[in-house]
Amino acid sequence: MKYSIPYGNRSMDFEIHTNRVLFSGEMTNIPPVSDFKEELIRSLDAPIASQSLASLAKGKKNILFLVEDNTRDTPLAEILPVVTGYLKAAGIPESAVSFMTAPGTHRLMTDEEVREKLGSYIVDNFAVYQHEASNTEELTDLGEVEAGGYKLPVRINRRALEADLLVGVGNIIPHSDAGFSGGAKIVQPGVCDFVTTQATHRGAAARTSRSG
Repeated sequence: MKYSIPYGNRSMDFEIHTNRVLFSGEMTNIPPVSDFKEELIRSLDAPIASQSLASLAKGKKNILFLVEDNTRDTPLAEILPVVTGYLKAAGIPESAVSFMTAPGTHRLMTDEEVREKLGSYIVDNFAVYQHEASNTEELTDLGEVEAGGYKLPVRINRRALEADLLVGVGNIIPHSDAGFSGGAKIVQPGVCDFVTTQATHRGAAARTSRSG
């Protein structure tokens, strides 16, 4: 039996005996969005279980967008100009908006990689920062929190704490170990330090082994 599985921008083809196959499934076929900009603005105006982004941003002076690095596939160069245009139309000045990459413990991107990921419009018109997990001068120690019987140190990028509106932009996809990747992970490990990230990973591993 011949199979083909998606792999990046291509597919991997292979052949295997049917008695060696435990499960075969197909992704649900979802029609593409006909008007990307229109659909994105509609979602910003009527998000699930939240006020519109325009309402949340009204009167804010320091709006920080946390964005993925180039190890993730979200098309930020297409999304972010629509989002900033939406905010500008709502009366939010560009000077109130900035961006920070949230790579967790990954290396910093090069200037060229940042421009490719975020797009030239964002890089040329807004302040763009990169979180660096090892830069102690950029981190604030918030002490410890207790979760599941474990005390976890919390050290987070100060820019995230100083923002009066923090917005995460990224994908949410299945993850082999964590269930799902993305979402709140744009904060931890996205803009935390090595100590916080190591502690949360150790705690999760310990809970998994205990429940098993």
